[in-house]
Amino acid sequence: MGNIQNMDTGGGGSRFDMTYSVAVQAIKEAIQRSQARALHLVNSEVLSLYYGIGRYISENSREGFWGTGALAQISSQLQKEMPGLKGYSETSLKDMRTFYEQWQLFVNRQPMADELPSASESLTIRNHLNL
Repeated sequence: MGNIQNMDTGGGGSRFDMTYSVAVQAIKEAIQRSQARALHLVNSEVLSLYYGIGRYISENSREGFWGTGALAQISSQLQKEMPGLKGYSETSLKDMRTFYEQWQLFVNRQPMADELPSASESLTIRNHLNL
């Protein structure tokens, strides 16, 4: 143990300091990659949730039996049953419906030839679909 302390007590630049620097860089890069993947997954999940809620609202408010004021009631009830919940106001629910109605045209169509993913992108997409 004395050797380790002696190696690391100088003014920097020792072999041990260099090893720490490499370790810190490797760990930092792993953390940053993981954070980026987590952010991507969270964003994907939130978009999927909003799309699904928008679809549900669209089907029930446009084609179903919900009348005027339904979204205000739903929003109010969500706030009562889930205190502290943010992002589900009547306006937000309407925005989710609009999000679904606008994007369903793109999500539910066959891609054009120039929009097809490359082989590596296709593999990445397949990996995400299998999760």
